[in-house]
Amino acid sequence: MGSAFAEERADGLASGLAASAFAPEPVTEEDFAELKEHSPFLRPLDLSQSLVLTGLAEVDGKLIATLRHRKTKETHVVSGSSSANALGWQLVGVEGDQNDLQTLSARISVGRGEVVSIGFDDQQLRPRTVLIGPKVPASEAKRIAKEAQNYRRGISADGFSGAPPRELADKLSRLSEEQRGRLIYQVSEMRKKGVSSEERRKVFVRMVDQALPKGR
Repeated sequence: MGSAFAEERADGLASGLAASAFAPEPVTEEDFAELKEHSPFLRPLDLSQSLVLTGLAEVDGKLIATLRHRKTKETHVVSGSSSANALGWQLVGVEGDQNDLQTLSARISVGRGEVVSIGFDDQQLRPRTVLIGPKVPASEAKRIAKEAQNYRRGISADGFSGAPPRELADKLSRLSEEQRGRLIYQVSEMRKKGVSSEERRKVFVRMVDQALPKGR
């Protein structure tokens, strides 16, 4: 009986060893390295629908595109330079005719080889022109684009302390973002030349009045 028990134990041990040979290897932290690097939960979804193109500008010989999120109104700046923005986005091309905004779109690389096309929306096309402005430093262009959108919070070079007066802000609201950007650029150049804040206030108000649509 002892011999039979020994044989049965040996057979069981052999079966266990055989089964362990086909058992899956234990999972390690290294197995999740690829998932952490390319998580499907971090993948940008439908950016072509959630973002709109708000302008294009030539800065230091390179093209820069400004984008705005439809819901959050957050503004993003992407350029065709070798470095991407904080989100890893980069401008890789522009398609369409600059004289026909309905055909114009910016091709944005959002990482991992994915490229999306972002265009102007219908409201921007009634009417609107492309933001192809003077050559300015990248930091200056970003500031101008931000102030053109968030003008109610204040324009740094308009000569006013803090937010613009309500009447002036209401007039600015009747201008396109592109028009506001050009006025902000002009008054910023005046500040660089040493024009006093009082004179800049007068000139800025006059420029806004002149830029308003006729008959309104």
